[in-house]
Amino acid sequence: MTEMRSVHRALLTREIAELKADCLAFDAALRQARLDLWLRYDPNQPRVPAGSADGGRWTDGGVSGSVGAADPAGGAGGEAGSSGDASASAGGDSEWRTIARGVGPDGSRTETVARVDGTTIRSEYAASRAAGFDERHTVATPDGSVRTFETQGLTQSVHNDLGEVLSRSEFRPDGAVLEPASLQVISRLGQAARATYGAGVALYAWMSTHNDSQNQAIFTARSWGYAGGTEVVRVERMTRENAELVCGRFSEVQDRTNAAANSLAHLREGLSPTQYGTAVHTHVKHQIDALRNPDFRAEVSLLKSIEARYGHEGTVRIDVFERTKDNTVCVYDIKTGSRGMSMPRWDDIAGRANDVFERPRRIILTEIRPYQ
Repeated sequence: MTEMRSVHRALLTREIAELKADCLAFDAALRQARLDLWLRYDPNQPRVPAGSADGGRWTDGGVSGSVGAADPAGGAGGEAGSSGDASASAGGDSEWRTIARGVGPDGSRTETVARVDGTTIRSEYAASRAAGFDERHTVATPDGSVRTFETQGLTQSVHNDLGEVLSRSEFRPDGAVLEPASLQVISRLGQAARATYGAGVALYAWMSTHNDSQNQAIFTARSWGYAGGTEVVRVERMTRENAELVCGRFSEVQDRTNAAANSLAHLREGLSPTQYGTAVHTHVKHQIDALRNPDFRAEVSLLKSIEARYGHEGTVRIDVFERTKDNTVCVYDIKTGSRGMSMPRWDDIAGRANDVFERPRRIILTEIRPYQ
């Protein structure tokens, strides 16, 4: 009798596990179906005029406009309230698509974007300080994690889906970033930390598609040794002047990247995108290597080079590392193609930063493109 009960209990446990797996699979399929519908639905798409056989049905029609770089919620990017816009970027990144925009009665603005992997970002831009924040970005990743990055003035807080504060930081006018240690405990707990900076990487990737001559996306993470990982402190768009305060060689790296592109301009038409990217990266590396500055280095990126080398011998991709006076490491991610930041790329960057400069206090990442 006891043996039969044990067998029955084992069968029941297996059935429960299978039901749970089915529920998880159904939930994932449902979320993907909803995303597919969002990506396809456009209320502004033209309809066949009434009176014809197909009257009222959707018809082909182009969707114009992209999210404005200076004001992702609207402005130059198109009329508020539209949806279904394909979000363009300086680098031609088509991974993101705007699926909804809106304007509240008080003038506040909202925008929701989605990436092809299922990540969604809902951005809210307050009309006044009475809202308690200036802007707020809620990131939902395909694994079900939700993180909100809320900024008011120079302070940014990161919250989980329960509204708990995981981290808080303050950007100072002199470029310093203050991080109250008492608020950093929750986000260090293994999977929670991974989910936090996974959401941060996604938000940074989207913000980077709006980099322009005035504003720059910045990803800041506090490092406690790569064996333990990194912890998101803040993700934001700041003026290029403030970016220069944070990372003193920002303009120099931009200028050196522009110089590389200028010197290769007469060859570009005869090069494939991969060959051109390799040439620009190699040129920048030669410039920086010639300085022989141990705190300013161009290092080969293992992951980027492996990805680009597939079918292309001699491919080189580099990241530029700058160590500042407070042991912050600024990483300049030089790009000539359209691929945005990903978690594997961030792992590569964080690992390399800790290899190049042992145990940096924090890592600051920003993207550099020629002529931006």
